Amino acid sequence: MILDPSGQPIPKTLTDAEAVQLAAEEIYALDQPMLLGMKPITAFRLAGLVQLALRHPDVDAENRAAAWNFLEAVREYFVACPTVLLMLDAGDDRTQDR
Repeated sequence: MILDPSGQPIPKTLTDAEAVQLAAEEIYALDQPMLLGMKPITAFRLAGLVQLALRHPDVDAENRAAAWNFLEAVREYFVACPTVLLMLDAGDDRTQDR
């Protein structure tokens, strides 16, 4: 059985609106950041996927900000890797798409 933050059972059938509301409450109730550990190549690959997702015209401002925050963290991680940084910069530029 899955319980909500107050300990009440969550029904197995939720409307989309109910699911979104409950998920939002659960997310915002968490007070610890999620720490991620990944191999450098995984961070680089995810950065490319995030850059690709940012090409979609319907990405809203909050998701766009989250994506840019992730990309900034990746750039900080690779600060001593100038070639990787050049490739990340190219990934931000649609004219560099191949």
